[in-house]
Amino acid sequence: MTIVRTAFGLYLWSPEALGHNSSLKQDVEDTLALVPDLVINQNGLIQEWGLKDYEEHEPGHRHVSHLFGLYPSNSIDPVDSPDLA
Repeated sequence: MTIVRTAFGLYLWSPEALGHNSSLKQDVEDTLALVPDLVINQNGLIQEWGLKDYEEHEPGHRHVSHLFGLYPSNSIDPVDSPDLA
């Protein structure tokens, strides 16, 4: 979700920065509004899917794509999102 949120955000930023119109702008904005925010689960971990607090089937086996917001993106930040940082 973090990668999708970042990609869509950059897509929306780029036409403005380049001075071009985007025929998909409204579709991307509408879809981005449906992407859930990152949340912290009951164990203090970033909930990978953001929808509900799933039990880990393999404790300790974690994917890191949800940490994309920390680096290389900047959506996880100690100042702007201290609950996630």
